[in-house]
Amino acid sequence: MEEIAPKPWRSFEQQLELLTDRGLIIKDKGQAAEYLSSVNYYRLSGYMLSFKTRDSFHRGVTFDHIVSVYEFDRHLRNLLTGLLELIEISTEMAITRMDGSVFVCPLTLPFLKCFVTTVCTFWM
Repeated sequence: MEEIAPKPWRSFEQQLELLTDRGLIIKDKGQAAEYLSSVNYYRLSGYMLSFKTRDSFHRGVTFDHIVSVYEFDRHLRNLLTGLLELIEISTEMAITRMDGSVFVCPLTLPFLKCFVTTVCTFWM
């Protein structure tokens, strides 16, 4: 099996130079370097894939395009995380508000019966 050579360390300026050499348009190199210092080149590289073929970017693609897609994804992820938390809390509340006179150990479900004798007795 052929070993993959490690990629050399590059400064933010060298990373931007590499992107420019591959056809990416960078309007403000100082701002782009600042962005890379806070987000990371390799985190952004996944968002670059749809804007290039192999090692060259499609014509007219800018660093701002990639940042916009990354920021959209970040906001969407944060929004969904908040919504999932609400669903989780609502589900927990629905379960705890059920009639408490009937205790159903989750381990008594048919697919988990083998654990009932050891774990469920610990809960009670």
